[in-house]
Amino acid sequence: MFQRLFIIGNGFDLHHDIASSFQSFKNWISVHHTSFYNQLMRLYSATFPRYERFWQNFEDNICKINSNSIISHDYTPLVFSCSEGLAAKEETAFNLPNKLVEMANLSELLISLESYFNDWVLQLNTPNVSKKIKLDTNGAKFLCFNYTSTLEDLYGINREDILYIHGNAR
Repeated sequence: MFQRLFIIGNGFDLHHDIASSFQSFKNWISVHHTSFYNQLMRLYSATFPRYERFWQNFEDNICKINSNSIISHDYTPLVFSCSEGLAAKEETAFNLPNKLVEMANLSELLISLESYFNDWVLQLNTPNVSKKIKLDTNGAKFLCFNYTSTLEDLYGINREDILYIHGNAR
């Protein structure tokens, strides 16, 4: 039986100088996958005309897509560099008054986004050792919302004592 439960969120990694905010992800993806980033921003521009609001609460906002961004008479399907090897595109056509429109392959968008997010997490810097805090970990378990291994790498916590809610990048 454990005596303590630590709940660890992104503030823990930020405290250790790991650039793990969604703003940092935005900056990274805009440099390393510029075309994808531009397509993503075009897709969400109707819902979030001010892009910084999209990134401020990224996990919630990713599902708040405006249908007008997907359905339009001049829509050009999104093409992603990591789409090779994926199942054939699923295309859905809608008959609207005098218009035939296509719906973007959102599953492909999310697969690409997940792949890029994983790449970003794997390249995050290591925790700043000088920021280590004193934790009494005797008899403790950890509920961790982070993807990083800060608890294991810096604090020597056994992986068996950590539940990674979103999974771990390793």
